[in-house]
Amino acid sequence: MPGTMRKRGGDSWYLEVTIGTDFRGKPIRYNRTVHGTRKQAERELAKFYSQCENGEISKQSITTVYQMCNTVMDKKIRPASKNNTIKGYESILRQIQSTIGSQKASKLKPIHVQEWVNYLSYEYENPRRRRKSKDAGLSPKSVKNAYSFLNMCYETMIEWGELDKKPTSHIRLPKQSNKEVDALTKDEVVLFLGLLDTLPREKQDFKVAVLLALFCGLRRGEICGIDEETVDFDEMSIPITKTRYIGPDGVFEDTPKSESSIRKVYFPDEVGKEIQSLIIYHKELRLQLGCLWNNSPALIKGTFGSPLYPTLLWDDLNKLLQAHAMRHFGLHCLRHTYTAMLSWLGKDISEISKSLGHSQKSTTLNTYMHLFQDADDAKRKTALELSNQIAEFKRTK
Repeated sequence: MPGTMRKRGGDSWYLEVTIGTDFRGKPIRYNRTVHGTRKQAERELAKFYSQCENGEISKQSITTVYQMCNTVMDKKIRPASKNNTIKGYESILRQIQSTIGSQKASKLKPIHVQEWVNYLSYEYENPRRRRKSKDAGLSPKSVKNAYSFLNMCYETMIEWGELDKKPTSHIRLPKQSNKEVDALTKDEVVLFLGLLDTLPREKQDFKVAVLLALFCGLRRGEICGIDEETVDFDEMSIPITKTRYIGPDGVFEDTPKSESSIRKVYFPDEVGKEIQSLIIYHKELRLQLGCLWNNSPALIKGTFGSPLYPTLLWDDLNKLLQAHAMRHFGLHCLRHTYTAMLSWLGKDISEISKSLGHSQKSTTLNTYMHLFQDADDAKRKTALELSNQIAEFKRTK
C-alpha cells in the first residue's frame, strides 16, 4: 500500500505519504489525520496518495505561517535585497514567529489576520526594544510594515502555485498620523554645538559624525560609509557612494538607499577643520598602537582603528544629552535640523531634496511640509540670527 498509516487515540489515524525529493535531496512528505475504522483509513490513504501524486495537495497547505514566510525570505528576499532591508524583514519575521507563526498558512482567515493586526497595535511588546515604552503596541507604521510583509508572502505563494487564496484582504489598519519631524530650534543648535566643544579628544570621531549629520544632512550609514581618502578639502566636499554597517558577521558595505542617495555633499569650513583634526588624531593613534592599529579606510573609526559600530553613535549622543540635561533626540533629528536650516535660508525644494538624497521631491515635501510653509523672509532673518548667535557663542565661550 502506498504511504503509511498509524493509529492514534480513539478512531483517529495518522496518514503519511512521500512523493519524490526536494532540490536538497530530502523526501517531500505529506500528512493528514482522518477518523474512522481501519478500512476507512486505508481508503482515505489511497485517495490521499493519489491527490498528492497528481499535485492536488500542496505541500504548503500543511506549512505554518512562519515556515511560509521564511521560505519567501530564503527564496525571494535574501538573495536579492540589501542587508538593511533583510534585517528589517527578519525583525518582522520574529514578530510573526512569536504570534501567529505556528498556525497553518492555509487555515488562516481574515478574522485571524485582523486580530493579529489589533494585537500588534495595542498589546505587542518588542523584547528587543532598547527603551521600554510607556504604552504597549507598535507604531502604526510598524504595524503596516508587518501586515505588508505577510500580505507579500501570501501573494508570492499564490504566484508560485502553492496557495489558492490569501487571508489578508479587507484588513483595517491603524491610522497613521502625519507627525511633524523633530528638528532642533536655533537655541538648541547653539547649546548642542557648545556641548560638542566640551568633548575630550578621544570623542573626536563622534563629534565629526554628528557635525556631518547636522551640517550635511547625512544618514548614519552614510556617515560610517565615508572613507578618509575621499574627503576633498580643496572643494570642501565628500562623495556619498556607499554605506557601511557592522552586523553579526562583521563589517559589510552596501550601496546607498537609492540612486538619488549617491551624491556629493559640501561641508562648512568649521566642519572641515574638525575632520582635519580627526585625521591627525588617527595618525597619532596609529603611531602609538603600532601593529594593534587596524587602519580601516573609514573616516569615522572605532576602537583600534576598526570601523565604528553604528549604534555607538546613538550611545554617545544619549550619554552627552543626559549628562547636560538636554532633551533627548536621535541622530536622525540632526538630519531634520539640517533640512530646517536650509528651509530657513529659503532654499528651493528641488535643491533640498537633492542634498538629502531623496529619490522624489514628494518625499521631502511630505516629510517637511510644515517647514516649507514658513520659509519666508522671517525665517531667512532667523537663519541670519542663528549664524550670528553661533559666532557670538564661539567668541564668548
